Amino acid sequence: RRDMKAYGTENSRCYRSHVAHGERWARSPSRDGQAKSKLGRHALGAAYLALDDLVNAKEHLGQAVKDISDTTPNPLEYRTRTALAEIALRENDLEAANKIVQQSIEINGNYFPTKALLARILVRNKEADKAMTALTPILAETAAITPQVNLTLAEILAVQKDAVRAEKLLTELKGKPGITDEEIGRVAAIVDPKLPAKLGVPEPAAEPPKPGEAPKAPKPPAPRRRGR
Repeated sequence: RRDMKAYGTENSRCYRSHVAHGERWARSPSRDGQAKSKLGRHALGAAYLALDDLVNAKEHLGQAVKDISDTTPNPLEYRTRTALAEIALRENDLEAANKIVQQSIEINGNYFPTKALLARILVRNKEADKAMTALTPILAETAAITPQVNLTLAEILAVQKDAVRAEKLLTELKGKPGITDEEIGRVAAIVDPKLPAKLGVPEPAAEPPKPGEAPKAPKPPAPRRRGR
């Protein structure tokens, strides 16, 4: 088996190459310069997103959907908006993520990555039945079932209290490309607070506050018992 660390290093080099290529493409002149610039910004933002650089990803993806018109088109607008919704989800802004992903669906309702992202947003909002409805068409296409899709399915099953199937999926997902132990631990804790330890993955950290929401105050320490 390929060492996962080497796999990650190789992927990082690949995405950094995409960043350099996207920068050249976004800045290069052409007869259809506006469209080319939008596509270049999309490619650049997507590469930054793959590197988990959300600040630069949001900047370039935002430019790719800004002031779109017949003279400044973005043929990949639905993909750009899907990527922006992914960023909002990572930032724990479920309301913004849902709003943006719906904009993408209005443009192209048949793009599987958008449907898969919608399912992730819905299940994070504890709307497991709606999430399953969004995910079902993808599960019917074997080639479309990625590790991320299976992780979403595991989370849906966890919320629906199907612990046996959820645990089986999480066990199979360990070591899969693109799936971190932290994400497995987050979903495993929904199944059973003791499951992360059983699977050998980290327990989830406290969920960050939603945008505009004050962080939760830490619990006060338990009072010390005085000796007699």
